[in-house]
Amino acid sequence: MFPLSTIVVLSGRRVCSYPKTTLTHSDQSFFLPGDSDPVFTLEGIRFGCQICFDVRFPEGYRRLFAQGVHVVVHSYHQAGSQHWKQRRDIMTAFQRVRCSENGIYAVTSKTIGHNRGKDQWIPSMIVDPIGTIVAALDPSQTDVLVATIDAEDVIEMIELDIREESARQLKIDPPGGRPVPGVDIR
Repeated sequence: MFPLSTIVVLSGRRVCSYPKTTLTHSDQSFFLPGDSDPVFTLEGIRFGCQICFDVRFPEGYRRLFAQGVHVVVHSYHQAGSQHWKQRRDIMTAFQRVRCSENGIYAVTSKTIGHNRGKDQWIPSMIVDPIGTIVAALDPSQTDVLVATIDAEDVIEMIELDIREESARQLKIDPPGGRPVPGVDIR
């Protein structure tokens, strides 16, 4: 049994590693759950990580929100299913909701290539804090996803209100709005 299913973030050195905290039944046959939600900062923007099944539960994103995360890097692996179309719609909806309910961006990635001869069914995408899919690849496509995001275009008062109410419920200081270099959004 491996200790963890983990995302490792590298930038010339090991910056961060996130051990998957929410395991499926089949995961439990091979992995042990993690118990931490590390955060890293690049150019003033705070990032956290999640893995696949984590998206089905709001607690992971909520813990990252409590740490002031602005962007979640969410890695997916195709879980084999005969109900791939329904699962794609559900997982995409969960991803959009997690971003919207926390006022957080997500950059998602799927595994590359074919799994047991099947195309991937979870798309690589970028989701903004209002739950809009800013950019996405077709799930059967292997490519690099690139998008330019102007944070000022998606900052709306309701999103700041959501962050403030979430912080109130968690009994923490509001982590603030998304960072916009040189701009105070409140």
